[in-house]
Amino acid sequence: MEQLANNIRHFRKYYKWTQDELAEKLSVSRSVITKWETNIAIPDAVALGKLSDVFDIPSDYLIGSKSFQKHLLKDVTTYYQIDSEEIDEPFMELVEFILTNPELKENVSLLRQLPVKKQHSLQRVFRKLLEEYIQL
Repeated sequence: MEQLANNIRHFRKYYKWTQDELAEKLSVSRSVITKWETNIAIPDAVALGKLSDVFDIPSDYLIGSKSFQKHLLKDVTTYYQIDSEEIDEPFMELVEFILTNPELKENVSLLRQLPVKKQHSLQRVFRKLLEEYIQL
């Protein structure tokens, strides 16, 4: 259920809500939100329904049993003002993977802040590490 915890955190941040604000919308305490986001506790069926309503996504997307690519596609096409036909599925899978893995998202953000030359250098190192790891 780690995916559920990551998705709750992701969508709360997506809407720019604090834990307190989300807690208020769901009529629960902030500590409950913290437990859900850290995977210490799992929302019950009623809470899951409320989360789905507040985030405006189906609960099966929220728990991770289905991809929320359609939701992402809408945001990406709106933000970048491009036609959805221009975006392929591997791209959307990559975006979804980054968004649902917070540590990776933070690392990619740090990478973007580096000068281009250092970015390229780290990308080569990362590629080499992946190739070696795959061979294990």
